[in-house]
Amino acid sequence: MRPPFIVPAIGLALSGCSKTPLPSGPHVEPSAQSALSSSTVMAGEAPSPIDSAPPNLPDGCWTGMNADAAAENLLTALAERCAPGMRPIEPGPKRVELGAAEASELMVSVDDSRRCLRALAAGGPGVLELELELVDSRDRLLGHDELEAPFALVGARGPVCADGPGEHRARVRVRRGRGSVAFGIFRPEAPASGP
Repeated sequence: MRPPFIVPAIGLALSGCSKTPLPSGPHVEPSAQSALSSSTVMAGEAPSPIDSAPPNLPDGCWTGMNADAAAENLLTALAERCAPGMRPIEPGPKRVELGAAEASELMVSVDDSRRCLRALAAGGPGVLELELELVDSRDRLLGHDELEAPFALVGARGPVCADGPGEHRARVRVRRGRGSVAFGIFRPEAPASGP
């Protein structure tokens, strides 16, 4: 297990998959053998998710991803598979060009901590491996990615919930390679208001 990286604050979207094997390299195969260790670190006691929180996903939501796609296309495909029923908090993904060991962040305002999050990031051609963290408004680590792939997700065992509203950040860093990176933070649709 890699330790989470330390960089200035960055924001991304969170959601979750359960007990999903980790891919090993830029081409993700369904037969990946790596075991997933706990990727969600909860700071204090988090509020219960609301009824609209998405269920845990089947194993391997990211298996078979086309890792050679453009960053935004890969992010869209990853969100469809690993964040169903969720929408990005920001209108579109943040797009950056990063070299090896370079990082970026996205900050979003979370107003309802019961709507748990999933952070997703995807690298375009030339990006071999990404790292991703989700940090709460008090700079506490909520979760970090453990995939060794040109895409990353936080909340691989289920949605990650903050213990309160505030400014949350997703931090993405290129571990190997260089190129375009797209990332965002996702949360469940707002529940329909009653009559």
